[in-house]
Amino acid sequence: MSAAGQTYVRFALAERGAYSVMFRPERIDVTDATYQVQGFAAFDQLADLVAEAQRDGWRPDDDTTELSAVLWANVHGLAELSLHGALTAVVGPDGAERLPLLSTSLALDLAPGALAAPAAASPAPASAAGRPQQPGDPS
Repeated sequence: MSAAGQTYVRFALAERGAYSVMFRPERIDVTDATYQVQGFAAFDQLADLVAEAQRDGWRPDDDTTELSAVLWANVHGLAELSLHGALTAVVGPDGAERLPLLSTSLALDLAPGALAAPAAASPAPASAAGRPQQPGDPS
């Protein structure tokens, strides 16, 4: 889950144009059947990761869909605030880079330092980045 959340934020920062229209009903037809199918498929990827963590003992009594929604809202908020410069303004550029990892540690109830920062990597393919695939995206 940690890698998925960090990838979500990296994608938003690397692909600002695509990310900026993904959740904007005035810019994209959110009632389009393909958009909805792909959106739910992306959310299901996160829910699958959450369900796996629950089987391993993380918050097994909580609702998987609700946990997934909270985790998504968390990384989406990090992405949005990063895009608008708000996080950097508050914690500086180095702090803003550490926030996704800190957020994951808090969400997963991990001890400080339990997660290692990932090596710098290019953004994951669209489907792995937690967003609906767009026309022209690879399968």
